[in-house]
Amino acid sequence: MQITDDSPPVLTALDRPNSYIGRSVPRPNLARLTQGRGLYVSDVTLPRMTHVAFVRSPHAHATIKSIATDAAKKSSGVIAVVTGPELAKVMTPWVGVLTHLKGLKSAPQSPIAVGVASAGAVRVGLAVGARNQTRTRMAGFSAITGGIAIMLVGAAVFALFPRAVARLLTDQGNVITAAVPVLLVAAVFQLSDGLQAIGAGILRGAGDTTFPLAANLVGHWLIGLPIALYLGFHRNMGIVGLWWGLCAGLTAVAILLLFRFNRLSKTAIVPILRRA
Repeated sequence: MQITDDSPPVLTALDRPNSYIGRSVPRPNLARLTQGRGLYVSDVTLPRMTHVAFVRSPHAHATIKSIATDAAKKSSGVIAVVTGPELAKVMTPWVGVLTHLKGLKSAPQSPIAVGVASAGAVRVGLAVGARNQTRTRMAGFSAITGGIAIMLVGAAVFALFPRAVARLLTDQGNVITAAVPVLLVAAVFQLSDGLQAIGAGILRGAGDTTFPLAANLVGHWLIGLPIALYLGFHRNMGIVGLWWGLCAGLTAVAILLLFRFNRLSKTAIVPILRRA
């Protein structure tokens, strides 16, 4: 019997195709799978092999004060029970690296503003479902206040220590020098960036996803892009001018979303199911 390798060729990050959407994708292993020669996880048995099971909270909204693991650890066949504190000891924030630009990497990224936006969406959604207008506004504006406090920390770091932040990305002197004015612009739009993310989150909790789409189209395409082109090319400000355009677009979106939530939450928001 002759066995041939029918697996697809290995592609690098530079030649991997990105146009699968809307196209028929060839399946080189289709014949093997349809003939019952597929190999699945349950078919594999290796020395010292273990399996992992993820346990989720049965409650959609709850404050987890502690996790009791004693019973799970005593169960037959259980090797280890791992919770958040144990994972935090061995996990680090995500760092982006570009393979085609040697030495360029991002600073460690923990999406705090996105987390605040998600929390705000949940709290606003619960208040809307309870038909409680006061709690709806309180949840939304609490998320906004928390986001401002968090993003002010990032803004202060970028404004006070731009060279130190740039050195986290690269060790090339000319790149660090070029990054400093860009980071000062980034310090300015930290608030706008955080608030537009939180604004979209709390509006999502209120069941409004159409307005954030329109706000982003208006803010970035009709306000941010023209300003970026004018400053970057007409005023010869280069990349700094482009980033000021981005700052203007983010600020416009943040203002539109916050005004929308303020106006929407002044009256009782009808849950989506009840609108139908």
